[in-house]
Amino acid sequence: MNVRRYPNFDYLRLYLALAVVWFHAWHSTGLPYNDLPFMVPAFLGISGFVIPPSLESSKGTGHFFWKRFLRVMPGFVAALTIVAALYGARYIGPTLTSWYTFGFVRGEGKDPVLWSLAAEEVVYFCVAALFLLGAYKKPALLWTMWAVSTVVEAWIMPHLSNYGTNVAMLPSAFLIGNLLYIYRDRLKVNPWIPLASFVVLLAYYPFRADSFTLQYLHQSLLIASLVWTGFAGPPMKWRLPIDISYGVYVYHWMVVLQVAHPHMELDRIVEQTFLIVIPLAVASALLIERPALKLKDWLWWKRRLARPAVLEPGPAS
Repeated sequence: MNVRRYPNFDYLRLYLALAVVWFHAWHSTGLPYNDLPFMVPAFLGISGFVIPPSLESSKGTGHFFWKRFLRVMPGFVAALTIVAALYGARYIGPTLTSWYTFGFVRGEGKDPVLWSLAAEEVVYFCVAALFLLGAYKKPALLWTMWAVSTVVEAWIMPHLSNYGTNVAMLPSAFLIGNLLYIYRDRLKVNPWIPLASFVVLLAYYPFRADSFTLQYLHQSLLIASLVWTGFAGPPMKWRLPIDISYGVYVYHWMVVLQVAHPHMELDRIVEQTFLIVIPLAVASALLIERPALKLKDWLWWKRRLARPAVLEPGPAS
């Protein structure tokens, strides 16, 4: 099956990764941030759209998980290597703890953003389970799960910390992406409509009410409009030559910790972080991520070669 690619998603992922850099640079200054950050849930919304066709095009669930492993783990291991190089090997354990506890136990972990990779990995299993249940052919289950998760999340938002709300929004964001994937053909409208909806909702972001519940409902619409723009908005004429969004995301926090100093201006922190993390992400994409992804069909290719030849029966002697 030939899976169609949507170049807009490459640009949107890069935008989200750079927005996360700005957010964590803001955090490093000690300034309070009292709104719901939308970037990680938006990443999950995009994954909810792009991961199901990856499974559909795979040669089985094993092949699907192998491709996902190659997409995530090389950069993950590189991030842990940087942790060891900058801070010492003893910090690998706390960083892994932050990862597998979804960031709820951070301790001395030096790259806490890795928690969201654990959420992505859970998504892969959820997509496989929903696919096997036939949810992508009969979406009533997805609609039910989305409705329940939205009601529960909207209700619990006021009772959570700012970080807790970030994690709590992931299920509904993922299901929004799933539903948009199912109805993608019906949602092909004038491409400026999804883009306009995203721009308007994003422009409203600084003016949201203080209520986390209302912010969450706005955020759900914002994520839906972002994913809608990704597949139905005005298509970007040029594809990005390399995708550096993953590298920017997984490496940036360690860079922020290195460049930020007390009383340093936010713009200066962001500028210096970009000057370091973007070349690092380019090197990671070219030297680690791309070579790894070239192996995505390797095991299945070798298996086909190993099959014994089936000989045609010869004439009876």
